[in-house]
Amino acid sequence: MAGIAMGISVAASLINGIVAYKNGMAQAEAANINARIADNNAAAVRLKGVQEQDRILSNGKQQISKQLVAALQGGSMGGGTSENAIAKSVYNLKTDLTNTAYNYETEAIGFLNESKLQKYYGKMYRQNAAAGLAGGVLGAAASVLSMGGGSAIGTGATTTGATAVRSGLQSYAQSLKPMSLLNSASKLSLFAA
Repeated sequence: MAGIAMGISVAASLINGIVAYKNGMAQAEAANINARIADNNAAAVRLKGVQEQDRILSNGKQQISKQLVAALQGGSMGGGTSENAIAKSVYNLKTDLTNTAYNYETEAIGFLNESKLQKYYGKMYRQNAAAGLAGGVLGAAASVLSMGGGSAIGTGATTTGATAVRSGLQSYAQSLKPMSLLNSASKLSLFAA
């Protein structure tokens, strides 16, 4: 009867370790997918930023060109109001380009930081998976010690000591189970809106 109980306990510990390993590896893979999505989002945002800067530059050049043509046709080049207006337009164009570049790069950096965080979670989940598997193996070993140790030596003290070891190992294995910070892949959009 003790052999059956020991076999069940050993099998349960091993199964718990394998399940913890599989769950941890699945969470690690989800975190890695999220990291790739965040990297793709950062690249997409940067591309949108470059396209927006090109659009602003093109429109700004057209506007400044119109101002120059109007000033030349009006004969007012060489000083005064038209030059000030053109200088102000150039200044505004540079400011718009700088602000646009800053805003898009800030958004891209946010995605890159999310990617780093997801990569960290991936490492953590892989470590927890390995720890869960090790905990299952240790739990199985503790089961063998607690159930087999007392009958081999025949003393109550040995059985109590082995039970304490088993309880401690199981408690340790429980503390190493994968954290549930991210139970599944978060839903990051492929392209930022």
